[in-house]
Amino acid sequence: MKKTIGTTLGLIAAASLTMMPMPVAAQSENAATIDKDFGCSIFVFTPEGPVFAQSQSPNRVVTTSSGETIGFCNLDVVFGEVSSTFILRDFGCSIGGVPATDTMIMVTPGGTAALRCSIHSGGN
Repeated sequence: MKKTIGTTLGLIAAASLTMMPMPVAAQSENAATIDKDFGCSIFVFTPEGPVFAQSQSPNRVVTTSSGETIGFCNLDVVFGEVSSTFILRDFGCSIGGVPATDTMIMVTPGGTAALRCSIHSGGN
């Protein structure tokens, strides 16, 4: 499968995860909390033109007891298309208004996209 790796140089991406205000409470101090049933959307310029995608199920944000937060979204492309898989890393994304420190978008020729935004507790 041919893949196109995008860089932030010359490409603009924006992503946001709009979380519901009430996460599922952890059952112990070492457990993770999981937020679900929230919306995601992305807008990204690929070498073939702009792509806009919105969420489909399931979407999840997992926060560990150590403070790591990872958001995952599966999306349907509603505008634009790519002829080969397009991957973009290190772009602006936020989870509940907090900027992510590690990000990735993948858009496929089949009209789906995946988004991952991570917030590392140490800021790394």
